[in-house]
This record gives sequence, C-alpha cells and structure tokens, in this order.
Amino acid sequence: MRSGKINNIFAAYQCKNCIGYFFFMLILFSAACKQKENNKLSDFEYNFGAAQITCDENYKSLTDELIKSYENVFDSTDIEASYVTEQDAIDLFLKDSIQLMMIGRNLSEAELNNASITQGLRPKQNIIAYEAIAVIASTEMPDSIFDLDAFIQNSSAGVKNKYTDTKFIFENAKSGTLAYLFNTTGLQQPSTQNMFAVDSLEAFMQYLKTDKNAIGFLSFAQLSDNDDPVVKDILKEIKILKVVHTDTTGVRMIAELSQSTIATKEYPLVRPINVVVGNISERVGMGFVNFLYKQKSARIFLKAGLIPSQIPERQILINED
Repeated sequence: MRSGKINNIFAAYQCKNCIGYFFFMLILFSAACKQKENNKLSDFEYNFGAAQITCDENYKSLTDELIKSYENVFDSTDIEASYVTEQDAIDLFLKDSIQLMMIGRNLSEAELNNASITQGLRPKQNIIAYEAIAVIASTEMPDSIFDLDAFIQNSSAGVKNKYTDTKFIFENAKSGTLAYLFNTTGLQQPSTQNMFAVDSLEAFMQYLKTDKNAIGFLSFAQLSDNDDPVVKDILKEIKILKVVHTDTTGVRMIAELSQSTIATKEYPLVRPINVVVGNISERVGMGFVNFLYKQKSARIFLKAGLIPSQIPERQILINED
C-alpha cells in the first residue's frame, strides 16, 4: 500500500514536470516566433518606401539597371536617381544637400572631416565594384598604345616629348576622370595647357572624330557593356588604346583594358565605384546599399564588364550518369 502511494506521488511528480516542460517550450516557441516576426518587420522596413541617390553621370546606365533589379525584388520601394558630374555630387554631399551618392573614388580625409560636420556623422564609404579609366582615340589614329609615363612627364614644365602637341580631351571639366588623373598619377598643372573639356559625350566623340591625333579619357563603365546598343555605336567610331607604364618594380608593362586586367589590377588606371552614405533618414536607402553587395547585383556588374567587390559563387551541377 505504501509502495503504491509512493508510485502515485512519483507519477504525479512526472506529470507536473511534463506540464512545466510543455509551458516552457511554448514560451520558447512564442519568443522565437516573435523574434522571426521582428526580423521580417526589420527587413520590410529596410526595403519599403522611397529614397534618393545622386550618382556620377558616368554610371547612369549601370545605376538604372541596379535600381530596376532592386525594385523588381522589393516592389514596395522607389529609388529615385539624379545624375550630375562627380564634383557636383561631392559638393552637394559636403553641403548636406544630399545624403547618398555614387562616385568613382574614395573621399579624401579632408572631405570626410568636412562631411562629418555638415552631415552630423562620419560618412560610411562602400566600395561595391571596380572599373577603370579608358584611354581612347579615333580609329584613324595610327598608334594603338598610350604611354602613361610620357603623358605624366609631359605635364612637367619645360619637358617636351611625343605628347607635347597632343590634345587630351575630357567629357566634362568636373568629371571624375579628370580628377582621378590629377590625384593619382602626379600630373602637374602645366599639363592643362593641352587638356580640353567639352560639355557632353556627343561633343566628346565629335572632337575625337575631327582630330585623329587627339586622345580622350572616359569612364570604362560607359564602354564596357558590349550588349548595349549605344556602346556598340561608340565602339564603331573609336578604339581603346593599350596602356604602357612602369610598375612599382621599375619594369615597363603593357596592359589592354579588359574585365580581367581590372580584376588583377594589371591595368594601371583602375578605380573604385564608391557608394557614400551620410545621415540618411530613409531606411530604404540602406536597404538599397545592402542590395548592391548581393549576388544579383554582382552579376549585373559582371554583365556590364566590371568587377564587383564580392564575386558571386558559381554553382556547378555534376551529372554522375
């Protein structure tokens, strides 16, 4: 009889534990569901609504394609892009007139410090891909190689060489290509006497067709997508020159501009595509920036002939039959 009582008490104790365990698991399940709900809400918030981005006009086709892809994935978003010269975009950012921009270089330390004051926080720079400066000329130009060393030497006062009488053309006086060459190659101010800027891509192309000895500098992003009808028309009228230069070991190297030489940095005029984020109030802006690192965006960069900062994984199916 006593033994039976003990057994009953033990059974009751087990039942009590089962009930406690059931409620404990129920609480855990509810918490997990709530956390999942919160995560979904967070994703929704970051990919819902409208935002604005100001871009270097050289990246118009690329940016339009990225925005289209993003809005196809997140149909509750609306990203509005405006296109200006790189210098205009930076000036607007430093005045806090815009809070999100895409340009072809990193901001300098001085620019970051100034932006930290106007934006109210230190901007975050996001390198999403790499492109390059293309050196181009008329198809009638006899030379097919551009000597970067001679070009730089020619900018020094009193130096005369093969490029002394050559006209160097830029698409715009505020273009990122012009700023890039001055900031990264050591060009001297006297070089500006044989450098000219026009006000449109059409005028740029017309100048190269008129002067078969002129050399132009253009963002490769405007020439890299061979499937683009506009690019096909441009490439019928100009040729992209190979670039010879002296590398860091003192060896003269010649490189043809291509997607692979951008990836290996064998081509000497590679530059980043940088998305700079200031004090943006719209969460969807950060949602769009995050999307630019995704595999879908990476494939858009690759298709455009550029190199994404994060190469997408390749899935290979092996047939064992």
